[in-house]
Amino acid sequence: MKRKWFRITAGLSMQIFLLSSLCFAGGLDVSCYTSANGNRSLFHWCTGIFFIRNREWVVSLKDNQLFSREKGGKSFLSAGLDLKRPHSLAYNQQDSLYYLVDTDNHRLLYGTSLLEPSSLSFVTSLAGCPLKRPHDVIVDDQTGWVYVLNPNPVQVFRFKQIDVVEVLDLSSTLVYSRALSLINGKVYVVGSSSGQIVEIEDFAQKKYRVYKSHGKKKIISSGDWQESGLVNNDLEFYKGFWYLTSYFYAESCETEPCDYDKNKFIRFSSWADFEKGRWEDLSSYLPSGLVPYFLTRHDGALFVAMYNHSFPGRGDAIYKIVDEE
Repeated sequence: MKRKWFRITAGLSMQIFLLSSLCFAGGLDVSCYTSANGNRSLFHWCTGIFFIRNREWVVSLKDNQLFSREKGGKSFLSAGLDLKRPHSLAYNQQDSLYYLVDTDNHRLLYGTSLLEPSSLSFVTSLAGCPLKRPHDVIVDDQTGWVYVLNPNPVQVFRFKQIDVVEVLDLSSTLVYSRALSLINGKVYVVGSSSGQIVEIEDFAQKKYRVYKSHGKKKIISSGDWQESGLVNNDLEFYKGFWYLTSYFYAESCETEPCDYDKNKFIRFSSWADFEKGRWEDLSSYLPSGLVPYFLTRHDGALFVAMYNHSFPGRGDAIYKIVDEE
């Protein structure tokens, strides 16, 4: 195990140095968006960055906290909330409320300010179903629908009023899911352990389509390409391509040699390409040994949260990707 640690951190130090000064290749411009003190980061397992009302929010799972700064500011400060392994947040312009999944407290927080804890309320169930480690929340700004994800069993909830909720049960299709994505008006459910993506075509009628990834070998919550196939974290669409992250890291490898970075960050043009394995591996653009988690599209760029699974805080940061082509 120590041998793997030295291999990871040595490569990580070099890649962080290179990426911090921008990396240009194939039209993609990659830079470290959140600063770190050497390999030490303010964040410990940062899962995502969220741009809401002139503030930037980073969810840090191992810190049990949110960090925020004003747009253009330098320093992130803790919001001071009482959380347990949170994952994601969203803001609904139509009801002027923030929504936050407080994952290991098994609840959904909502309120008018994340900087004033007294303004927040919470629920521990939706549509009569207990929240069990909810992983994601997204909002459709055009319709006002709020979507919340239970990862296992996989249930997607939606509501415009928190006491009137619909539920779509995908437990017979997906074993475990980490993320929801809203792309061109459609909601996608990211099947993690199964390597599948569900496209919801009609929520009310419970109609959906399933896309199966090429090369899937094992139903598992983390892995590596060689032994498991894709273990999806999040999905986003940016400038003509679908981008997908996977939960790969060294300690998941059961055989040597193991390329734990291969295909952890890919892009493809169509779902037919996804199912046939015709994708581009972009993993070399990002630091070796770090897990790429949630993706965020904002202001003409794509942001990816990355963290060190085995040694939280060693390189954990948000990276910014701009397609210059």
